[in-house]
This record gives sequence, C-alpha cells and structure tokens, in this order.
Amino acid sequence: MTSEVRCLCGHISKVKKAWMDDNPLRRFYSCAYPKWKYCNFFRWYDVEKSHGWKNPQELKNLTTMVKHEGCTMNLEVRAINLEVLLQMETMKTENKKEKMDRQFMIISWLVFVCVTTVIANALNFIISLLK
Repeated sequence: MTSEVRCLCGHISKVKKAWMDDNPLRRFYSCAYPKWKYCNFFRWYDVEKSHGWKNPQELKNLTTMVKHEGCTMNLEVRAINLEVLLQMETMKTENKKEKMDRQFMIISWLVFVCVTTVIANALNFIISLLK
C-alpha cells in the first residue's frame, strides 16, 4: 500500500510494527500524534495476518542483535574510512617530499653548472692574462 492513510484526526498515519505474541512484526497504521490528540486510530497495514515467528522474544533478541551488529559494522566502516584518509594524507605528504627532493636535485645541478661555468670562465680569463 503506497497511498496515504489518514487517521481520525486528519493527519497522515504512521506505519508501525506489532510486538505482540499474536502478531509479531505485523505492520499497522496508527496516529502519528497520539500524545497530542486523543486519536485511537488503528488499521492493519496488510489484510492477512502474518505467518511469522512463533516466539516474539526470540525475534526481539535477533532484532536487537542485528541492530548491535549494524552499529558495530558502522564503527568498523568509520575506522576503515579514517585509516584510508590517513593513508591518503601520508601519500600526499610523501609525494610532496619527493617533489621537493626532485626540485632540490634540479636546483643543485643548475647551481653546480653555473658555478662550474663561472670557474671555467675565470680560469680562461686568468690564463689569457698570463700569456
């Protein structure tokens, strides 16, 4: 059912799940604002009674366990995300260091060539004066 079901006070009703022994996990419509108004609207979401679990407490325990596992998995996913971000930052830092090392080597070679050229020209000048 995808159409909106309105309760007796005119609001769009809310779909809830029953946790009763007779109807475990069976969905029903209820007023979305029962505490504000005295609307006791109730209608089953599905026409037929569900043929679900025989032991509602077992189902509740399983649901709680699944929720807990979901939270644990959420934390694990967040930890993995943080680890990946940290590795990415480390890689960026390493890339910056490598780039700076390359630039240093290039500048060092350029300085070496310039100094060598100046020294060679100076020696040629001195030799020409001595002749």
